[in-house]
Amino acid sequence: MSNHQERNMQSESPGIPASYRLSVKGMTCGHCSARVKKTVQSVADVTAAKVDLDAGIIDVEGGRPHQVIEAIKAAGYEASPVPDVPESCPLPEEGQAPVSRPLLNAYTLTVSDMTCASCVGRVEKAILSVAGVREVAVDLVNQTAQVVGGDPQAVIDAVVDQGYPAQLLELAEQDDGYELAIEDMTCSSCVATVEKAIMSVPGVRDVVVNLIEKNALVHGGDPQAVVNAVIDQGYEAHLVEREVSPNEFRLMFSAGAEPGRSLPVLRELLAEGGEGEVRDKAWPAVTVKTRIHPARLVLQLRDRGIEAAVEEKFVDPYTEQARIAQQEIRRSWYRAIVAGLVGGLLMAGELSGVLPYLKDAQTPLGVSGRIVWAGIALIVLSAMWFSGRNYYRTAIKQARHLSANMDTLVALGTSAAWLSSVIFIINPDFIPGEPKLYLDAAVL
Repeated sequence: MSNHQERNMQSESPGIPASYRLSVKGMTCGHCSARVKKTVQSVADVTAAKVDLDAGIIDVEGGRPHQVIEAIKAAGYEASPVPDVPESCPLPEEGQAPVSRPLLNAYTLTVSDMTCASCVGRVEKAILSVAGVREVAVDLVNQTAQVVGGDPQAVIDAVVDQGYPAQLLELAEQDDGYELAIEDMTCSSCVATVEKAIMSVPGVRDVVVNLIEKNALVHGGDPQAVVNAVIDQGYEAHLVEREVSPNEFRLMFSAGAEPGRSLPVLRELLAEGGEGEVRDKAWPAVTVKTRIHPARLVLQLRDRGIEAAVEEKFVDPYTEQARIAQQEIRRSWYRAIVAGLVGGLLMAGELSGVLPYLKDAQTPLGVSGRIVWAGIALIVLSAMWFSGRNYYRTAIKQARHLSANMDTLVALGTSAAWLSSVIFIINPDFIPGEPKLYLDAAVL
């Protein structure tokens, strides 16, 4: 990351490239390319334009790149600058490496296609040339730029004019989506059914359903309407509550910190960074609400000789999701092992002749063959419920909504195999011929 402090008002403005290349999406025919070319040539100061329809690009001479892009978008096509990446990038001299630190009261831009320090320098120079900009920090790794002062749109135009796509990162966009917890999804058919139900709700723009984590991330639409749509398909669903204020956190001050000194310093720092709120009823734990990053606030307190740390209030969601996924995988293994053992032993017993014939009146156990097989049928039923009860539960819910999925097929097939076997156990002569039991198929 590179930081630049306030510059002299006579800071040299970067030159606008005499020729540049733009990427244009949506051109499909000669008519499209002719329309784009005519649109570009109508922009002030543009002297020449050459369209490559196959490559989806246009080479332009003259004019301001951001004005040309706006004209192309007005014509119905998506356009973005293609940066001129240097063949080699000089490394900064020793002692001139930038010092990374966050900026106060800054807004953030996403800047794409920066590949080296030369790109960073061009972007910084372009931003600092905008009237009112006091400070800028460009992050090559995260492809962002923090800017203090100036008109955000003018800053974006200046960056685009240097050949780098840029847009303002709105904080509200980070909280645009919401999460649903969805039970009883067992296969890709379930995922497709849930996705289709959610997308049918007015206002929903996109959805991502995760079968392993049993959740769905949704953007747009009424959350309660989305929950109801999923429930109507036979799946239990509820909205996952999120933290009300993403800018609220708790600071835990050290045992030796004095509230009479620490709290005034904290409020002073919050005032310097904009509005802030402090609740200190649970000292040494203090609740802070501010747009200042917690880590930076801790560093500022440490610079004033006050030790404090951010108290984690919640479990890392990725860690929690991994734990839940591991539990589900472990349960699936247990269910598969139980079903495999029961089914395998049953098949081995039948093939080896250890298990008695169904119509035997007497077995070495002192009971008839039907009694032995009745006991086996109960064992199989227990294994079916332990290993596959999710299939039956989901199938029942689907039936209530006059719907079906893969769980329905599994439940019907295994239930039919078990019930037909029980009928033969009760009455071996139910159907003329040799009775056939399907208990192994039912459990496997």
